Amino acid sequence: MCMLHGFLVILILVLIEYNKLADSFAKNTAHDICIERLFATRIVSFAEAVKLSIDITKKIVARQTKRNLEVSGAYTRYFN
Repeated sequence: MCMLHGFLVILILVLIEYNKLADSFAKNTAHDICIERLFATRIVSFAEAVKLSIDITKKIVARQTKRNLEVSGAYTRYFN
C-alpha cells in the first residue's frame, strides 16, 4: 500500500506541475494577444465565454464528484 501511496503522490505532483504550465501558457498567450504580439483567430463574445466557463466548471465538478465517490466506495464500475 505504501508503494501505491507514493505513486499517487508523484502523480499528483506531476499533474500540479502540468496545471502550472498550462496556467502560465494561458496567461502568456492572453498577454501576447493584449499587446498585439499574437492575434486571436476570432473574437469571442461575452456570452460564449460564459458558456465555455460553465461547461468547463461542470466537467471539473463532475470529475471531482466521481473521484470522491470512487474513494468512498459509493461508486461502482460496470464492465461490459
